[in-house]
Amino acid sequence: MKRGWLFDAFIGFVLTCIVAFGYVAPARLPFFEAIELKTYDWRSSFRLNLAPSEEIRVITIDDSSVSQVGRWPWPRWRLAALLDKLTPAKPKVIGLDIVYSEPEQSQGLEEITDLKSRYDELVAAHKLIDRGGQFGQLFSSATARLDSDSRLLAALQGAGNVVLPMVITSGGVLGAKPA
Repeated sequence: MKRGWLFDAFIGFVLTCIVAFGYVAPARLPFFEAIELKTYDWRSSFRLNLAPSEEIRVITIDDSSVSQVGRWPWPRWRLAALLDKLTPAKPKVIGLDIVYSEPEQSQGLEEITDLKSRYDELVAAHKLIDRGGQFGQLFSSATARLDSDSRLLAALQGAGNVVLPMVITSGGVLGAKPA
């Protein structure tokens, strides 16, 4: 007996409902989530057990590194220098497991920015004349040297294969103050 397309469509619909239920049910019914968690180890045993690759290298920042280089957290320019040293080795991927959630505070950069602002005000008020713009260039080069965030960004873009972590939080209203 030949099955028609209607039977195939029904089977497809049933399978789609089962998969959709699998996604929705754990969030709505804790019982299904408990079953999923309990069977995870069993289902994972079906995976092939592969020997770890000899090509993987892990570079860690440990107590020895901190004692040699200095206290943690290291400035971002130092991590940029590390990336610049790793890039010529052409690794397939670099995983950098450090969250940069805020810009780095650099007192030197803030001071240079304030000095440049005052300098620009004096030049604009014609109280100071900068022939050739040498001081403007000095301010710009000092700003570039002290801006660790830009140096790290350039190193990340230069490597082109760096994976950074993400922070994911659940719950709450977007934009609401944390409790």
